Amino acid sequence: IGASSAQDFSGSPVGESYVVFGKEDGDAVELSTIASGTGGFVINGTDSGGLSGGSVSGAGDVNGDGLDDLIIGAPGSNSNAGKSYVVFGKTSGTAVSLSSIVSGTGGFVINGIDSDDQSGKSVSGAGDVNGDGLDDLIIGAPNGDPGSNSSAGESYVVFGKENGDAVELSTITSGTGGFVINGIDSGDRSGGSVSGAGDVNGDGRDDLIIGASGANPSGSFLSGESYVVFGKTSGTAVELASIALGADTDGFVINGVDDYDYSGSSVSGAGDVNGDGLDDLIIGAYQGLGGAGESYVVFGKAGGDVVELSTVVAGTGGFVIKGIDGGDESGKSVSGAGDVNGDGLDDLIIGAPQAEHGGDIVGNSYVVFSPGTIPLIVGLADEGGNPVSDASIFMERSDAPLGFEVSFSGFDGDGN
Repeated sequence: IGASSAQDFSGSPVGESYVVFGKEDGDAVELSTIASGTGGFVINGTDSGGLSGGSVSGAGDVNGDGLDDLIIGAPGSNSNAGKSYVVFGKTSGTAVSLSSIVSGTGGFVINGIDSDDQSGKSVSGAGDVNGDGLDDLIIGAPNGDPGSNSSAGESYVVFGKENGDAVELSTITSGTGGFVINGIDSGDRSGGSVSGAGDVNGDGRDDLIIGASGANPSGSFLSGESYVVFGKTSGTAVELASIALGADTDGFVINGVDDYDYSGSSVSGAGDVNGDGLDDLIIGAYQGLGGAGESYVVFGKAGGDVVELSTVVAGTGGFVIKGIDGGDESGKSVSGAGDVNGDGLDDLIIGAPQAEHGGDIVGNSYVVFSPGTIPLIVGLADEGGNPVSDASIFMERSDAPLGFEVSFSGFDGDGN
């Protein structure tokens, strides 16, 4: 759990993150208890204004010790060049200081390159991208300027490793220890959302998905793009410009539909929604439908052919999930949810942080079960405007809207 505005004892805004260990009961958890080392542990930031915890994710087993690890983004560190921190898994509740991680104890730091790149704005575990048995990482730097294209954005894949040596993203760009994925046009902000995608093309390596919500495909304006980058062993840079052409072996592009939709503002692997053995994708377009929002499920596939979300709306290669009321911003956050209902197909969770309940903006989150026989459209409401997703989660307080971030964890051990 990230708390990027948290202050240290001197009042400096360094940020904090909290790891809460799994448990069997439904008792409330107090983060103050976690901070004392009971039921989890706290990870204390180190840089004033670093915003550590601005993005957090499970990272898989990065160092191969059998425990799952964590990645924490701090996009405000080092004059907004950004840093990301890998914290190795551990069994004790002892607090972790990111200053120790910087020194190589209990993890390692990943240092950004240029001021205002905001590396770590989005971070995610990536699965095993290069097939070496260690889990890898992906880090977005949406304000990066590849080829002098201002805020075209960059994303970095950092391969898993066993030691605590610092990683310099400048080294990753040279192809050592990972690879860089370069955005295309100024203002695209590729890397604003990044995620591991599972094995989308069925080659046995884990793939990636990268959102570029500021992109303008096919003459549109801010309809957004998302890019699937296939896993690979080499450190050769990936150019999204090549993938956008539709004939590249490195992945494929998914083009948005309407102006100002901002598709790709949130992206995630979705698991296998349609049961064909390939992992699928979910893409949020929170300003679609007049701000009601739309989310698109795109089925996994091999090859680099371009995917048009307009085709997905028509029921080819996936399906669309339509929001309810204008301004709800459904799709602001999206995630695969695993197999929630135990039917053998993976399900989805969608956040709508501006949704109203009882007249107040409180936010909703929607769990959408895989529909099995794939429809053209899944609606979050019936004709009367009543929510009909398979499970809706409402917030009762207007001062803490629900649905800004959603994610999945199989936390109770029941297999669902």
